[in-house]
Amino acid sequence: MPHIDYDLFAAARQEMIDEGFNPDFPPDVSQQVNTLKAGASGRGCARFASFVLVIHR
Repeated sequence: MPHIDYDLFAAARQEMIDEGFNPDFPPDVSQQVNTLKAGASGRGCARFASFVLVIHR
């Protein structure tokens, strides 16, 4: 069987674009996530800070 190079990440990203979604986070999202992580105290907060989800359409 021949080896075919297929970029699943690129294909999924393109599919999102084709369906009208913007798969790229705005520049300030990383800053906001880092602020949340830095300000998280205690086990519970740190656990939930890693599950920040931002969806843009």
